[in-house]
Amino acid sequence: APWSTPNLADYNSWNKFSSLPKGTYNTIASFAGKIYTNRSLPDSIWPADRIYEYNGTTWSHFINDTFAFVPVRKLDVGYNKLLISNVWGTYIYNNNETLAGVIYLNAYQSIVDKNDSNIYWIADNDRGLIKNYNIGFNTSVFAPNGPNTSDVYAMSISNGDLWVTRGNHSDTWINVYNPAEAYEFSNENWSSIAQNNIHIPALDTIYDVCSVAINPTNGHVFLDT
Repeated sequence: APWSTPNLADYNSWNKFSSLPKGTYNTIASFAGKIYTNRSLPDSIWPADRIYEYNGTTWSHFINDTFAFVPVRKLDVGYNKLLISNVWGTYIYNNNETLAGVIYLNAYQSIVDKNDSNIYWIADNDRGLIKNYNIGFNTSVFAPNGPNTSDVYAMSISNGDLWVTRGNHSDTWINVYNPAEAYEFSNENWSSIAQNNIHIPALDTIYDVCSVAINPTNGHVFLDT
């Protein structure tokens, strides 16, 4: 739709690209005179995402086919760089579509620092907020106090302490194999029972904790699968 269209809320103002395959397109970016977008297939057995580029006339596959089986989460642009955030990391391309480098993280979104083109900020699914220097291994991690994950299935509270579990089940009530983890919020701080935090080896072979109960007399916590 043209930017100058008087009523962009009217569907008649829009034209659909018939040359692109049908599906969900989860991110879009304008870079180096082209439009880039990702066709997302998160629910397929192999998430065969595909990035397409538009040169003003035709759509074609992005030059790098390594994304054919990778869930792509976000396309961002900064300082003449195209940043592709996906489960393998942040792929950084120059404006001639040559690969400048890869920052290997479980990236949800990546940007270039507004004041320094050599600094990249990455929202990482595993470690928190990452500050990376010169597309290298020199990184800083910023992880505000919080639970180990945003997954929540059950909660229980007693004497001002909140406990949360991340277990789950499918629609047919079978396991989804979330690791046995629990999180406590007490005195305005979070602590996590997880392999990378307070590690209890007995939980290593247990999955999908779906309920939590607290003994109000002694504060003992019970987790149930």
